[in-house]
Amino acid sequence: MTIVGDADYVNGDVSKLARNSYVKRDTNFSGILYYSTPQGKFMSGCVYKMV
Repeated sequence: MTIVGDADYVNGDVSKLARNSYVKRDTNFSGILYYSTPQGKFMSGCVYKMV
């Protein structure tokens, strides 16, 4: 899994990305999650945007 936080979420503090995992997502997370195989092949993805 690859976590890409958008600029509004990160806001200069990339340590916020550590609050997200496969089983738990930060309530304020805004960005994209990419899911891939262990070999790196893309499987799916989700976009989250805080309004």
